[in-house]
Amino acid sequence: MPFKKMTDADTDVVMELLNRNKLANIGQISTIRLLGMNGEDYAVYGEYVDDTLAAVIALYKNLGAGYYAESTRDISEAVELLKSLPWVYFQGRKHLIQPFVPYLDHRMTDETQLAVTSLYDDWAVNDTELTTMTTEEELQECMDVTFQIEEFEKTRNTSKEEMIAEMKDNYFRIKDGMMVYLRKEGRIVATARTICETDDHAMVQAVATLPEERRKGYATTIIQYLMNVYKKKNKHLCLTFNNPEAARIYHRLGFVDQDDFMALLR
Repeated sequence: MPFKKMTDADTDVVMELLNRNKLANIGQISTIRLLGMNGEDYAVYGEYVDDTLAAVIALYKNLGAGYYAESTRDISEAVELLKSLPWVYFQGRKHLIQPFVPYLDHRMTDETQLAVTSLYDDWAVNDTELTTMTTEEELQECMDVTFQIEEFEKTRNTSKEEMIAEMKDNYFRIKDGMMVYLRKEGRIVATARTICETDDHAMVQAVATLPEERRKGYATTIIQYLMNVYKKKNKHLCLTFNNPEAARIYHRLGFVDQDDFMALLR
């Protein structure tokens, strides 16, 4: 059946499907809780089979589209919907997204590993030099650092100005997650942020250290600090990565691989 646009009246049935895999659907779950089912910034479309919700496509701010179904299925209706939506990137579990590759107009695919923290003791972190971002000026400085990271370039799909506007909206209006940074000799040298907080998880994004300041343990310190913060909230951190060096760091800190993800980027 064709996808239909969901409303707030459909919240329970949509959340019931998404909560079958809370980690894979962290973005959709957190956004529905913050913005509702069909607000100005967020739209959810559902496909029913025999009166049962079988698949969901969620579009956030005409930017990111996420897809979830419990198993691979006929995607013809999903393809038609996606062709009509103004997404910049389309993402989800790899085995669910891969069948879309021949049918959608995109410039590249990006494959990542999703990992989540296991149980761990508190890290002994000297947090005197760590600061939580609270002002737009600090946010601008943190974003200046992330835009110097070469590894982020290939998957960047918005301008610096658009990304800063998105982060301002996320942290000052929606108030989802937190951004922290480490400053040395007056300048920010390392930063990371969390988004998509749910009852169980929060997603770490944009772990960044200036190239000339690497291999000094700054990123590790920031991640350990965030792990301590979220342990007190009784939540597990999760993140995605796609390079061996990052894998070694995160595995050493107690992250455990959970799933393969894929994004198609326009």
